[in-house]
Amino acid sequence: MSESTMELQQQLLLQVEQLPAAAAAGDLMQGNEDAESAELAELRSELEWMRGQLLAAREQLENVPEQRDETQLLSELEQTRRETQALREQLQEAEERLQRAARLEEMMAQDQSSSAELLERAEAAEQALAEREAQLAALQESAARNATTGDGPDRFADNEEVAAERENLRRLQEEWHNKLRSAELEISVERARIARERAEMEERISMLETELQLLQGKEHSETTRGKWFARLGLKD
Repeated sequence: MSESTMELQQQLLLQVEQLPAAAAAGDLMQGNEDAESAELAELRSELEWMRGQLLAAREQLENVPEQRDETQLLSELEQTRRETQALREQLQEAEERLQRAARLEEMMAQDQSSSAELLERAEAAEQALAEREAQLAALQESAARNATTGDGPDRFADNEEVAAERENLRRLQEEWHNKLRSAELEISVERARIARERAEMEERISMLETELQLLQGKEHSETTRGKWFARLGLKD
């Protein structure tokens, strides 16, 4: 309540309190005149009614600001609660997106590691194949050189040691041919499997990268977070 309102109320109360005294003095001066006594009685009744009205108005004036202030305070408190709840929900959603992004990055790193491992296995298989081909070529060259050494193919026919060596060489050639065919088949199957897995992983990585970009874009688009922190007096 303002100071001017309180001062006005005090002046009105003072005037109302002085009216009965003035009326009583007038009653004594007029004596027992019935008409004036009736007027004084009516005046006293009217003054009492005015006093009651003034007191009621004063009480109402005193209570209205308090009720208004309390209502306003409750409204502001409810608004603050709603804003706080909205902020908490936004923070929780942001944390969930960050966790999902972290999991996606981890999965992408694992996929890249798997791809590197598969590439290493393919390179190792190709290197092993090249080594086997080199060994086979060396064996073939050695066999050809032994076959053309001397005056003719039957020069050492009667030599058991030479015959045994030739048989051993033939057996080794056949064994290496079989190993080479088996290695070629294994490498072909391995290459097909690696190509298939690589295509699947590239598709998976592409999907993960797309989803990660969407999440990051959504996170950057949140411009209201700082506003909520500022309104609540918090620091981002």
